[in-house]
This record gives sequence, structure tokens and C-alpha cells, in this order.
Amino acid sequence: MHTTRVITALLVGLAALAVILFGGEVGFSVLVMVASAICLFEYLKMSLDAGNGPILIFCLAGLLAPGFAAAGLGLEGVCGAMLSWLLLVSVYFLVTYGRRHDPFGEMTKVAFGLFYVGFCSSHILFIRLGQQGEHWVLFLLLVVFAGDTGAYYTGRFWGRHKLHPAVSSGKTREGAVGGALGSLAMALVLDRLFFHQINLSLLCGAILGPAGQVGDLVASMAKRHWGVKDSSHILPGHGGMLDRVDGVLLAAPVLYWTLTLFGYRG
Repeated sequence: MHTTRVITALLVGLAALAVILFGGEVGFSVLVMVASAICLFEYLKMSLDAGNGPILIFCLAGLLAPGFAAAGLGLEGVCGAMLSWLLLVSVYFLVTYGRRHDPFGEMTKVAFGLFYVGFCSSHILFIRLGQQGEHWVLFLLLVVFAGDTGAYYTGRFWGRHKLHPAVSSGKTREGAVGGALGSLAMALVLDRLFFHQINLSLLCGAILGPAGQVGDLVASMAKRHWGVKDSSHILPGHGGMLDRVDGVLLAAPVLYWTLTLFGYRG
């Protein structure tokens, strides 16, 4: 299982790296859109008591936000997309109200999923369109994944105290510290390679590490609530796409707005 996990991570990571560095803005936008569609489908299949037809409609609606971001319509366009899918979701559950067991609860689940995946993934595209965009996208992914890896191995070998057993029985406080240190170490390496702005890089690394861990815990809470282990089985050894990028989704807006504060907005 561990070998399969490592092999999958290497193959997917190398493919993503090739698209980020050599695929241009169009190739990267397609990558984000496809990943977002898969994440949305996984989330909605876990959370929504509905057939594939409505789920596919919600997936298309959720892709409006990253689609508008990829088209260069900016934050205003993404906000317009969010309002559009909120209207669509509201109309759907109003029309089907009498045929659903918990229509408002389901509407809330869908709205959160579209925001969590659609809105947050749009910020990955905003980062790509900014100064040194491909490098900052690599920073986002590698810092979050370094934190995930650091937490996994630190918790595996030295973990003694549970971090939040009601949400995840495997995560430990020692692992959380190891994850934060892993994120900082990766931020330092990437700063030496690309940015040479140590204060900004360490600040971003210090913020992204905990943000990624919160995203991971939120996904664990959702899966525990719905009684599933993995969001799907599309990635051997990892589960689903959402299992792999749950921390990245929440960390992307954090990085974008931190860079915006320091004048890096595209």
C-alpha cells in the first residue's frame, strides 16, 4: 500500500509539474478545470442524495468560477459565477422541494461544495496569472504537500498525542508540528530557487502549512460524517482527487491574498 502510494504520487506529480512548467496558461487552466470537476463530482456523490443527472449539472455550475478565472475575468467574474450557481441551486431545490427528504440541508451541502471547490480552485488560476505565476503555483503545491508528508511521517514514527480524534483517529499533535516544519523547510528551498525574498517566502510557508492541515481536517470531518473512507478510488494508494488536494484548495486563497498584500497580484 505504501509503495503504491509513493508510485502514484510520483507519476501524478511529474505529470502536473510538466503541465505547470511547459503547458502554458491554457494547459494549466485545463488541468485545474479537470481536477476541479473530479473533486466536485466526488464531493457531491458523497454528500448528496441525488442521481448522477443533478450531480453533473451541479458540477458544470461549479466549473463556472474557475472557468471565468481562466478566461481572465478576474475576481468580479468569479463572484458573478458564484451568484449564478447559487441561483441555479436555489431554483433546483425549490422545484424539487416536495420530493426531497432534507432539501435545505442538501442545498447547503451543494453550496458549500461549489464554494470550497469552485471558488477556491479559481485562486490557483489567479496565482498562475500573476508575477512568477508558475513558480508560485509550485510553491503552493509543494509547500502543502511537504506539510502533508511531514505530518504523515512524523506522526507515524513519533506521534503520541491525538490531534482531534473525533475527526481523525490517525492525526497527531506531533504530526501537525512536523507538517508545519516540513512546509517551512520547503518554503526555504523554493525561495532559494526562485524568489530570493526570504521574509515573504517564510511568511507564506508558515501560513500555508496550517491552512493545508485545516483543509485536510475539514475533508476528514466530512468523510467521517458521511461514513466513507475515501472520496473515490481514482488514485491508487491515495483515494480520490479530493483526498489529495483538500489542503491545497483551502490554502490557495490564503496564498493569493497574501501575495496580493505584497503587490504580486496579476
